[in-house]
Amino acid sequence: MKTKVGGSLFASGILFLIFFSALFLGQLEFFNNHLSFYRSEINLKEAQTMRNMAQTHHLHDNQELKFNTGKVRFHEQRYEITLKNGNRYSFEPFK
Repeated sequence: MKTKVGGSLFASGILFLIFFSALFLGQLEFFNNHLSFYRSEINLKEAQTMRNMAQTHHLHDNQELKFNTGKVRFHEQRYEITLKNGNRYSFEPFK
């Protein structure tokens, strides 16, 4: 005796694909958030390093120091860093 399998096999296959697609997209989002966090940390450390280098060069008001990753300008007792990727940071000098 043959039994017919209706649309339940097809429906369960589609649900299986939807479930694993959602799981895969969730992992992609999770790792994308981690990567963007690490990118922002790298940019911040780069800016801090540039500020440290500028401070050792004793920049005066409105002087600018250029690096291959951006530039540092000393303006109104603050170091203004502009990275080549467009991020801008502002730091006070060390005492």
